[in-house]
Amino acid sequence: RGRRALAGDAGAHAAGARDSRGRRALAGDAGAHAAGARMQDERATRQYIRQRDESTRTMRESTQEDLAAEAGDEAGDTWHGHRTGPSAATAGSVEVPSYNWDEADAYWEQQENGYWGQEQARGSRVGLRSPPCTSWGYREETSCRLLIVSELGDPVSAIYLSESGCMVGTAMGRVLHCSFSSCQVEELAAFSEEAIRGLYTDGHFAYATITDSYRCWQLAEPESWAAGGASFRSLDRKNTHCARHVLQKGPWACVLFPLAATVVHVSRREHHHRAFKIADCGTASEVAPCDFDGESLAIIDRSKPEAPVTLRIAHLERNEALEVTDLPNSAQASLFSLWGPDCLVYAVGNRICAYNYRRKGLRHLLSGHWAEIVALDAEDPRSLASLSGDGVLNVWSGATGECLRTLRVPNAGFFLGYPYHLRVLGHRALVASDEGVHLLEISRTGLSQRLKGKK
Repeated sequence: RGRRALAGDAGAHAAGARDSRGRRALAGDAGAHAAGARMQDERATRQYIRQRDESTRTMRESTQEDLAAEAGDEAGDTWHGHRTGPSAATAGSVEVPSYNWDEADAYWEQQENGYWGQEQARGSRVGLRSPPCTSWGYREETSCRLLIVSELGDPVSAIYLSESGCMVGTAMGRVLHCSFSSCQVEELAAFSEEAIRGLYTDGHFAYATITDSYRCWQLAEPESWAAGGASFRSLDRKNTHCARHVLQKGPWACVLFPLAATVVHVSRREHHHRAFKIADCGTASEVAPCDFDGESLAIIDRSKPEAPVTLRIAHLERNEALEVTDLPNSAQASLFSLWGPDCLVYAVGNRICAYNYRRKGLRHLLSGHWAEIVALDAEDPRSLASLSGDGVLNVWSGATGECLRTLRVPNAGFFLGYPYHLRVLGHRALVASDEGVHLLEISRTGLSQRLKGKK
């Protein structure tokens, strides 16, 4: 009986071992099948994305050709699509419309550490392009920092970028200043009931414009202090009305009353009365100003809903108004901005139209974004900057319409529908998104080393 019991135990152990080996073999086979399925799914996904990109690019090129044909062959009209190779007019910058997974993955691995040591997570691959490469043989490294975090329900209403620093204003009255020399963000004003309409700084003083007045701060370290301000209603004692609209470009603020207009230089504290009256253009529900460049005012007229959009370009000093009609693709147009002495730029989906309203002809039709354009920067008459909903920022040449540089803002969302803001100055860019304000800076270490080597 003892021998039989031992033999039974040995058989049970052997059966258990065989069962364990069988289970491990089955688990190994299942893992191998799962890994193979994942690899097949990944290859199929990449193949599908490449095929989708190719078909999307073909459809987009066909649509752009149709739009260019509809715009007509007027004098000076040009159309520009994707660039597929280097050009001398663009200093060697290249925009690649197709995906390059290996270069893109290596590039975004270098971008995980953001500006001033703040870590940035890798963004999505939607709208991804290869990093720009210049004719000097080096890649421009772009650093990005989330400079200011937005409070819930308090979106950014105004931004300003200069060589010495930047300013940010919000819809609930917050004013913040960042000096590039100290890399410190300082809150100049806390929450209030008035939204910030415009900002300006000359490096020594900071100015914030609200509906009927502006405030001033003396910039100093470690802490700035308030240095007064002025009310717009006190500039003209005969005027008893409140300001209807306030627009600002640099130090010049345009204050529109129903029966008067005043242009104020906030830093010099001087003002000039203009004979222009916005009430002559229509009622408050029909007309509204959309941009001001220091001398001229762009006004949208919606008095005829069934007709295409009509714009009026009013020169405040001469009190002259030019009516602009028959804009190409005006039914889907948005983000109207004055550009240079005689042009108007606006977005149509993922394209940009530059229209010469004096010659009544289309100057540029710029295409290079995949998502809808959410912000434009037309302050520099030599270039244009555009920002799309997927976080891609393009800088365009004003003379040729070529794309000079393509950047990407990581971790930036544009889903809440707020008015977004963009400003590009030199090698810096300031972007307002749902998360807050991002500061991008392009370093040219490779170029500096190349120049030093030549010396």
